[in-house]
Amino acid sequence: MGAAVLLGMGIVFLMAANGLRFLPVLGLSLFCGGSLSNLFDRIAFGGVVDFVNFGLVGLRPYIFNLADVEIGIGIIIVIFSSAINLHLKYLRS
Repeated sequence: MGAAVLLGMGIVFLMAANGLRFLPVLGLSLFCGGSLSNLFDRIAFGGVVDFVNFGLVGLRPYIFNLADVEIGIGIIIVIFSSAINLHLKYLRS
């Protein structure tokens, strides 16, 4: 736990030192973390275990794992932050 906190603090420091914005880095980190998690599961266990199962009365349309959620949220954050940056550039010009 301590190593994760130190790593996170180091990443935030490097972002600030290099002028990187928080949202794109967060989105890409979530995307890469989820992708690497799924890759590790495929290599180590031969497949990805889907363990969140939503459904009603025998109908189960939503079955996924948390890595899939991280990938999706990461992509949404990157698209959202890119749209904001483009909009701000358009307003400035």
